[in-house]
Amino acid sequence: MMTWKCLAGTGAWQRINTAVKLHSPRYPLFDLQDGQKYQFRVYSVNIYGSSEASAPSEPIQKVDEDGTELPVGTYD
Repeated sequence: MMTWKCLAGTGAWQRINTAVKLHSPRYPLFDLQDGQKYQFRVYSVNIYGSSEASAPSEPIQKVDEDGTELPVGTYD
C-alpha cells in the first residue's frame, strides 16, 4: 500500500511511506503541523502493479494526546 497526504485544498500530494512497505491500514505520522487540516489517499499495490488512487479522505486535523482536536490557526 502507498499512502499520500496533502494540506487540505492544495492538491499537492506527497507520499508518506517512501521507505516502508505498509501491510496495515495504520501508519504513524510525526510531521503533521498543529492546526492544519490534511487529506489522505491510498493506492493498493500487489504483484500485478498498483491500483488507481482512492478518493481523498475528508479533511482531518491533528489531535492532542487526549484526543482533543487542536484549533485551526497559526502556531509558533
